[in-house]
Amino acid sequence: LVGSSVKIRDLLNSYAKTLYPWAEKVSERMVADVMRRDAVIWETQAREMGRSLRKEIESTPVGDMFRKSVKESTKLITSLPRNAAQRVGQLAVQALAKSGRANEIAKEILKTGHVTKSRAQLIARTQVSTTASLLVQIRAEHVGSEGYFWRTVGDSDVRPDHQALN
Repeated sequence: LVGSSVKIRDLLNSYAKTLYPWAEKVSERMVADVMRRDAVIWETQAREMGRSLRKEIESTPVGDMFRKSVKESTKLITSLPRNAAQRVGQLAVQALAKSGRANEIAKEILKTGHVTKSRAQLIARTQVSTTASLLVQIRAEHVGSEGYFWRTVGDSDVRPDHQALN
C-alpha cells in the first residue's frame, strides 16, 4: 500500500510538471485579460469623470472658483520675469553704488535664475494645493454641506499646523 501511494504521488508530481508550461500560459492569458478589462473600465470611468467635471465647472460655482484660480496663477506666473528683471536692476544699481566689479555682478545676476526657479516651484506647489482644497470646499458648499473633513497626505512633508488640522 505504501509503495503504491508513493508511485501515485510520483505520477501526480510528474503530471503536474508536464502541465506547468500549459498552466503558465493559461494563467498569463487570464491575468492579461483581467488587466485589459480593468484598463477599459478605468478609461471609461476617467472619461465619464472628465465629462462630469466639465459640466460641473460650466454650471456650478466650481467654474467661478477655477476661473479665479486661473487668474491668480497667471498673475503669479507672470510676476516671475518682472521680479527677475527688478532683481537684476537692483543688483546693477547696488553695483554702481558700491563700485562693484562686472564679474561679481554677473555671478549675482546668474543666481536670479535659481531664485526664479525656486519661486516657480513654490507657486506651482501652492497653487495646485490651494486649487485642490478650494475645489473640495466649493463642491461641499454647493451641495449644502456645512463642512468637510480635511486630511493630510500623511507623508514626511506634513507641516505641524496641517498635522494639527488633520
